[in-house]
Amino acid sequence: EQMSRTSVTGQAGGGAVRVTASGQMKILGVELSPALVAGMAADDKTRALAGSLITEAANDALKMAQEKLRDAIDRESRALGLPDLGSSGLTDFMG
Repeated sequence: EQMSRTSVTGQAGGGAVRVTASGQMKILGVELSPALVAGMAADDKTRALAGSLITEAANDALKMAQEKLRDAIDRESRALGLPDLGSSGLTDFMG
């Protein structure tokens, strides 16, 4: 439930692309700067760059969401008195 209320925003290209993801690893939104959008209309090279930036920003957002989830799992396991799950086990599970 806590992770459904968590969101993070990744970015690429100095903020030209921003992607927001939930703590449940779902993409909630993509924002493109007006300059990037104008360039996309102009040529194929800029459209390809935009695709790369969107991918990079999405991966950045998902990485941050995974870190938040990992932290929440660690907190909850400690609160329940469970042994340390170790970040390596969670990393294998969450990618």
